[in-house]
Amino acid sequence: MMIGILGTTSKASTLAKIFTRAGSVTVSDPGHADRAERLAAELGAGAVAVTPYRQAMTSDILIFAMDWLDLDAALTQLGPLPNRIVIDAMLPEATITQNGARTLAHKLDSPHVVEAFVEPLPWNGVVNLCADDPDARARVTKLLRECGIEARNGGPLASAGTNERRARALAS
Repeated sequence: MMIGILGTTSKASTLAKIFTRAGSVTVSDPGHADRAERLAAELGAGAVAVTPYRQAMTSDILIFAMDWLDLDAALTQLGPLPNRIVIDAMLPEATITQNGARTLAHKLDSPHVVEAFVEPLPWNGVVNLCADDPDARARVTKLLRECGIEARNGGPLASAGTNERRARALAS
C-alpha cells in the first residue's frame, strides 16, 4: 500500500514513521521540497520525497498533516483526488465555523475523508476516527491495526468538531 504524507510538521514526521511499517510512504510539502527530502532521508528505505501532484496520483491513502493555513496552497498543487481516501490529521484554526474535516471534504468534493490524529501526542495506541464513508473508515481502521493502533469510532464527520475542540483544549 502506498501512503502519502502531506506535510513535514512534527505530527507528519511521527505519522510517516508509523506508516512505514504498513507500506511505502511518500512525503511532500508544498513550497518546501527540501523539508520533504530531509524527512524521506530520515525515514530511510521505503520512503521517498515527491511532488504533491505525484503523491496524489500514486497514493492509496493520502494523509493531510500540514499546518491548516497551508491547505489551500496544497490543494492547488495536488490536483484532483479521484476516489482517494484522505485522512485529515490537521487541527484547523479556531476561527473555522464548520469543523475542519467537513471543510476539507467540501473543498475536495469527496465523501472519502476520515478525520484521525487531530489529538496531540501521545495517542497511546488509540485514535478516534470520524467518517461518513463506511468503506473509507474500514480501510483506515485496517491500516491502523496493521501499525498497532486501535481505531475508535468517533461517529460521522459532523462529530469531528468535538475532537477538534478537545484537541485545542489539550494543546493549550
